[in-house]
Amino acid sequence: MGPRTVLVTSVERPDAPEGTIEMLAVTDDGAWIVQTPRIPMKANGSGDVTAALFTAHYGATGDAALALARTVSSVFDLLQNTYGSGERELQLIESQEVYASSRSHAFADLYAQSAGQAAARVSRTSPRS
Repeated sequence: MGPRTVLVTSVERPDAPEGTIEMLAVTDDGAWIVQTPRIPMKANGSGDVTAALFTAHYGATGDAALALARTVSSVFDLLQNTYGSGERELQLIESQEVYASSRSHAFADLYAQSAGQAAARVSRTSPRS
């Protein structure tokens, strides 16, 4: 019973390196966590964008680890662009290339492939244990 897939944003673990933030995805198959540098801002709507991107990537691939990596890559770029603009509003239009950018997806694909095995050993756990 309950949800079969959970996405947790803005994870702050006490043992994480200073200046970082993480995002966690959990399914029946396991759990994956991705860490990025913390961007010193709070942007309204970033959670909505994150949920929409993860849902789209997960629906398209059926792979939670890949969907998480692609989502984190796009959201990090969006927030970095927004922070650099000095505006509080998310720079969605100005950053739209990061959603479809081969650079972002190529980075995420490489991350998922190279870190996937290590993440699977370290972060993949049975949600039922």
